[in-house]
Amino acid sequence: MKNKLKSFWYQYGGWFLLLGVSLVVVSIGVTAGQAHKDYASIPRTEAVPPAESTVTFDMETNKTYTAEDGVVVIPATEQPGKSQAKPVEHLPDSDQVWEGSTSLSTQDYTLPEDAALPDGSMGLLTIPKLGVSAPVYETEEGGEMESMTKGVAHFAVTSAWDGNIGFASHNVAPAGAVAYFRDIHQLAEGDIVRYKTALGEREYKVSEVKEITDDDWSFLSRTDDNRLTLITCITGKPNMRLMVQALEA
Repeated sequence: MKNKLKSFWYQYGGWFLLLGVSLVVVSIGVTAGQAHKDYASIPRTEAVPPAESTVTFDMETNKTYTAEDGVVVIPATEQPGKSQAKPVEHLPDSDQVWEGSTSLSTQDYTLPEDAALPDGSMGLLTIPKLGVSAPVYETEEGGEMESMTKGVAHFAVTSAWDGNIGFASHNVAPAGAVAYFRDIHQLAEGDIVRYKTALGEREYKVSEVKEITDDDWSFLSRTDDNRLTLITCITGKPNMRLMVQALEA
């Protein structure tokens, strides 16, 4: 009996194996086809694409999708990547923006226009000991030489009244100019210097006279007190300057 079964298997076993594999393949195909039909029958809901120009928490607009909606499809916008923000139709009138604006001068710094005199100068500098009385003119940054042809030049980086006021003038005048600071080396501690602007007149007393390098701008820095800083060249020392400071009396 055992020998008969072996003989039968050797003769027909290959066909049984091939038939079994075929049945498995057919079964898998039928199962996959049914799954595809079930998926195709699920309802499809088209989601509304977001609009950049609108932000809302209206639940009717920004609805929440659930499993009951089936497959949610978000379509592409008509113009991908293009902003939907609306252009500004009207800008504020610039005259209205600055209407009623106040001066930008502060407690320790005054702008030139707030101190200017009616004659076009921004002040009058007087040094009684030296017999000097000179008009002061504002300068564009780096334009001190031009202002010194008309009078004493005001350093544009310094205050025009409150705080530290910086001046420059020649010690040896070129043609068409006056050397108002020719003799400031004669000033000593306690000597009087006066300065007048549209904001008033102040009296100062010399506190320091010293030589500084031509690139030392520290004496023109802002200060909490009121002071004058006078600077001029030194004959024979092209890289040095003479600096005089006077504090409000």
